[in-house]
Amino acid sequence: MKKITTFFILVILICFVSCDTITHYTVKVSADKNPALIIENRTGYPVVVTAPVSSSINNEASTLFQPAVTRGTISVTYRIGRIQFTEQVNMNNRDVTVTLTRSPPWLTVVNNTGVTINNIFLRYPGSPRWSGGNIVIREDRVRLGASGGAQIGDISGSIINGNSMRIWLGDLVISGDDNFYFTDYRYDVRIDDVQGNTYVKGDVQIIRDTTLPFTRSDKP
Repeated sequence: MKKITTFFILVILICFVSCDTITHYTVKVSADKNPALIIENRTGYPVVVTAPVSSSINNEASTLFQPAVTRGTISVTYRIGRIQFTEQVNMNNRDVTVTLTRSPPWLTVVNNTGVTINNIFLRYPGSPRWSGGNIVIREDRVRLGASGGAQIGDISGSIINGNSMRIWLGDLVISGDDNFYFTDYRYDVRIDDVQGNTYVKGDVQIIRDTTLPFTRSDKP
């Protein structure tokens, strides 16, 4: 009987030791995580992030990313429409939030030439090629392109003398040196009237919404 009692006491002691050991190691499991980069979209438009991670973020939304390198400067590159922007943030081995705020501006072309305008072009300053062409209204927004590129439902547009037209630069594809464009945002802007006359404003920096009036003095 004493042997049986002693055996049960040993079993109970072993159970206590085991349970205590398990509890001890459970408490010591580490819950550490790598620092996170939080990207918030406050641009007013959906964005496509291309670096350091590929992600689409709706306006007023955010995404969380844990980069492999958590010290130094990280570049966050994103695109709205056809225009690309870059923001930089210093991680310093801690959680950091970068807020995206930049977006493509609107260009308002004002026609004070005395003649109706039916073509608008843009290019990088000094480039031999112009991008744009006929004014087309598609889905209630101005699109610029050759007449051969019109789609069903498009409406041909023009700017009569004294009127203006807004163009969102996020819709434009400009031929030329992309690196120059992304860093400086300078353009030559050209309009043609229905009589074949051309008007040009050169080296115009368009970082924010800009109004550009054209007169007869802008003929080359």
